[in-house]
Amino acid sequence: MGAINELMLDILALTARKNYEDRRRRQAQGIEKNKNKFIGKKPDEKRHKAVIELRKIGKSISETMSLTGYSRAQVCRIWKKNQKNI
Repeated sequence: MGAINELMLDILALTARKNYEDRRRRQAQGIEKNKNKFIGKKPDEKRHKAVIELRKIGKSISETMSLTGYSRAQVCRIWKKNQKNI
């Protein structure tokens, strides 16, 4: 009886491993197929310019957040990107 139980567990483990490998392979195929199709969301240039202008005139990050509706991280990201372009 113990040998049969071990055989059943081995079969289930092999089946689970094959299923896992198949899913990973299909996922990789899908990623490769659609690699250049997703380019992301376009930035809202008007709001980005507003962030830059508000920060240039001395508004704090919190004030810029409330006026533009962006999160703190987004305001910092936009400002940092702008600093590289100067």
